[in-house]
Amino acid sequence: MEQSQQQPSTVQYAMNYGAVLGLYYIGKFMLFPLSFKSSLAGLLFVVLTLAVPVLAYKLTKRFRYSFTSDGDITFSKAWSFALQLFLYASVIVAAAHYIYFTFFDHGTIAAAFNDSLAQMQTTTIEGVTDTASWQAQLDSMKETFKTIASMTPAQLTMQLLGNNLFWGCIAALPVAVLNAHRPALMK
Repeated sequence: MEQSQQQPSTVQYAMNYGAVLGLYYIGKFMLFPLSFKSSLAGLLFVVLTLAVPVLAYKLTKRFRYSFTSDGDITFSKAWSFALQLFLYASVIVAAAHYIYFTFFDHGTIAAAFNDSLAQMQTTTIEGVTDTASWQAQLDSMKETFKTIASMTPAQLTMQLLGNNLFWGCIAALPVAVLNAHRPALMK
């Protein structure tokens, strides 16, 4: 019997390209703890974070030309793909987050945040006229950091997963708009 070659489905493309984006997220996340010791790592983390929608656009464009012969897809198809792309990438990086917070972090990030907060409290900020407001903001940040430090690795992972999904849903809109209804002439 002869088997016919079937074209991969949208979900299969999304899983494959989501794995690529997920590995990108993991590499980017590895820079985050380093950013407390190196401003270059922090800058690189921010630049790579801002480049996520560009990478998602390129992966969606690649899907567009792989999935259809003429590169013409609807907005809903592009948006569905982009949402799935971010979903699979977020799940992959969530596994890395859980492993990091369970086995490697041991409160390092929370301690770095607290050190930064302590420096902010001792530093006199020029131009701050309302010191009571400044102190209230510092107290609010201190409470936030205390809450983060008290979270379990699973809770931190779920929080980061939710954040990645939220921002992925937002980024999926312009990615879909830019990829929808592109005829082959606009390659």
